[in-house]
Amino acid sequence: MVDPFITAFGTALELSIVPIMIMVALSAIAYMLSKLVKHPGFEVFARMELYQVLFSVILLVVIIFGTQALFEITSALAGGDPFEIAIDYLHNLVRRAFDAYTFAIGGRVGIEAASKTSLKLSLSSLIPIEALPVDFAVLFYPCDLSTLGGALDKIFAILSLFFGSLVVQQFGLEIIRAVMIPLVLPVGLFLRILPPTRSSGAFLIAVALSLIHI
Repeated sequence: MVDPFITAFGTALELSIVPIMIMVALSAIAYMLSKLVKHPGFEVFARMELYQVLFSVILLVVIIFGTQALFEITSALAGGDPFEIAIDYLHNLVRRAFDAYTFAIGGRVGIEAASKTSLKLSLSSLIPIEALPVDFAVLFYPCDLSTLGGALDKIFAILSLFFGSLVVQQFGLEIIRAVMIPLVLPVGLFLRILPPTRSSGAFLIAVALSLIHI
């Protein structure tokens, strides 16, 4: 299995090479212009952008390898891939919640049927009539099970919310593993290099790191 963090580092590096070269070239041009026209603003721009490029490169290396190191420590402590462990745990909870969900549905259907059904039970239906001097029967009328049905409705509603929450969490973990590490994090590091998109890049980096670690 390919290490997702090494893949993310390679993607971020491939995306960042061109903007890094562009910003270094612009900084060099701005520095030369500052010496030619004697304008301090160009020199300030050149120094600032070189600092930002250097900071972005350091940030790329520290974030990718630092996150990988934390991931390996977590894997060692948990005894496996923490994403896989969390997804398996949620899968088991979803299966149990679904079993309870179907049981609640069956119970509700049974209560509805019992509350509308009458039953006549006679002794002659159990013992041949020739052997009986007399016969008698018991009639069971439909009973009011609205209280029990209301309780099951509450349980049904709670299980519905719980089941939906587990499915959303499981889907969210899959999205984080499939999108945040290989895509959002490298794109954020790429956008962090360019001045117009620097704030957007920092935002994507923060979102990706927070979701990965949480």
